[in-house]
Amino acid sequence: MDHARLARPRALEIAERRPSIYLDLESDADRARLTEPELYLADHEDKLVILDEVHRLPNLFQNLRGLIDRGRRVGRKAGRFLLLGSASIHPKQFLPNSCGCGDRLATNAAGPAPLGHRNQA
Repeated sequence: MDHARLARPRALEIAERRPSIYLDLESDADRARLTEPELYLADHEDKLVILDEVHRLPNLFQNLRGLIDRGRRVGRKAGRFLLLGSASIHPKQFLPNSCGCGDRLATNAAGPAPLGHRNQA
């Protein structure tokens, strides 16, 4: 089983405990919601926003940085965005150097899946 399959159920479990929205960025419809990401995400600033397969929209990080900074200025705390992405891509590889997301992004790379969680071929 790949790490995304392990992380997604945990993310949805977290989402059940608080107001949230889930966007699967492999979905054309969900990517279309983010054609103007700052407007869409600002409309949901009171919710946890789960962005699955976030590596599909690498330019989104610039928008997230601005939203996080604006939120901090008005007292919003960490934990507004939960980003899930490909286990084969390390965040440093798809973050633009100019993003400036350093102190706004915490990563948790999952180790290899336990044998009991691997697909049985």
